[in-house]
Amino acid sequence: MNISLEKEEIIQRFRQVYDENLIRAIKNLLDFAQGKPAAQQTALDQSIQRGLRQAEEGAVRPHEQVMGEFRKRYEV
Repeated sequence: MNISLEKEEIIQRFRQVYDENLIRAIKNLLDFAQGKPAAQQTALDQSIQRGLRQAEEGAVRPHEQVMGEFRKRYEV
């Protein structure tokens, strides 16, 4: 099978996909393959900065507390 036919088959199959998570995953894969992870890096950087601000403001909880709540909630 040549690459053009493979691409066309993928496009046809993709048109039948309605799962948002799958669509986002495919988009992220294409972005990564085409060297476009900059937007993701920006989002990651913003998330890290938000977390650091929250830590500076004291809006954090000890790991042991969070894990205790997790274990209780999910009976782990």
